[in-house]
Parts: sequence; structure tokens; C-alpha cells
Amino acid sequence: MKKTPANIECYKAGAKACSEAKQGAINPHTPESAEARAWDNGYLDRQKRSASRDAGEYQKRDTLHLKGLSSAENTDSLKSENTKM
Repeated sequence: MKKTPANIECYKAGAKACSEAKQGAINPHTPESAEARAWDNGYLDRQKRSASRDAGEYQKRDTLHLKGLSSAENTDSLKSENTKM
């Protein structure tokens, strides 16, 4: 897809709709148009980014739980492990 100013704005609008947690947000553009594809791409990219960020938080929490660390100890412990690798 060609990056035109209109497509960039549509992409940003789709990402914003996703980040504002608008469940079932409806693409306002004509189906099958370049603008509709850009909006969908922005929405889906933001959704994927949010999902991967959430997965990282869950993984970190699970690791801390398995190690029996409290929330006050977690930052120091993870930092020291990351520097050892």
C-alpha cells in the first residue's frame, strides 16, 4: 500500500480507535478502499502491540510469582538477572 497523507491519517485513526478501547469500532471508510485497508491495518497493528505488551506483563508477573518474590523485590531481582545474561 502506498503511503499517502490520507492513508497515514486513516492508519492513525484506526490505531486511535483501538487504543481508546472502542470494542467493535466500525471502519468509516468505503469497503475495499485504500483508506479502509489503512484504517484496518492501524487498528490491527495497535491491537497486536497491546496484546504483546500485556503478554509481557503477564509473563513477568508469573515469573515473579514462581520465584516467590514480592512486588518490592521484583524490580531488583529481574534487573540483576538481565545483567547476568
